[in-house]
Amino acid sequence: MSAFEDRFEIRELIDRWSDAVNEHDWESLGSCLVEDGKWDVGNPFPFLLEGRDLIRQVVATECEKQEYVLQTAHNVVVKLNGDTATARTTIQEFMRNGEGAGMQMWGTYYDDVVRTPEGWKFKLRRYRCAIFAPVPMPGDLLRGFGEIV
Repeated sequence: MSAFEDRFEIRELIDRWSDAVNEHDWESLGSCLVEDGKWDVGNPFPFLLEGRDLIRQVVATECEKQEYVLQTAHNVVVKLNGDTATARTTIQEFMRNGEGAGMQMWGTYYDDVVRTPEGWKFKLRRYRCAIFAPVPMPGDLLRGFGEIV
């Protein structure tokens, strides 16, 4: 596989994660991780989760509590090293719960990824928030998750 193809697949991995969050596609989110993957989130909500199944479960539980969660990935930089790589991605995220409370965050994912027989997967995702605003996005929710209307 060429370096171009590897970078493309890693960028697709990053996009699949954010799309899975947006569409509540928890199986797809889990498929982005190796079985013993880790998710390390810093302030303002610091925690470390270990294991694909636990990460998938916690993300699903927390996102399902919200009226919506929208996450977008930008400015992806990939550094290849054979069957491993690192990636750095700027993330923008908005969420609001049913009572109208919510937040906006901007930050960076620092990822360690590995090539597996199924393709590139996250070994470690480290998220560091740069800007946190406990203010929900205004406006009306116009569609449900996983549906085209």
